[in-house]
Amino acid sequence: SAAMVANLTDDNGDGVIDLGDLNALLAAFGQPVSPCTPRDTNGDGVLDLTDLNYILANFGADCPE
Repeated sequence: SAAMVANLTDDNGDGVIDLGDLNALLAAFGQPVSPCTPRDTNGDGVLDLTDLNYILANFGADCPE
C-alpha cells in the first residue's frame, strides 16, 4: 500500500520524507539490497531511479501512521 511504502522510505523514522531519507538513499544508490529494505520502494532488490523518484515525488510529505 502507499502508506507502507511511505513508511519504508522514512528511513530515519522522523515521520517525514526529508533530506535525511534522501541522503540515505543516495549513499546506497545502485547497490543491491535485501528484500524489504527501507528505500527499496518497488522491492526489486536495487536502490535505483524508481526509488529516488518516489522519494523526490513525496519529499516533505508526512508519513501516515
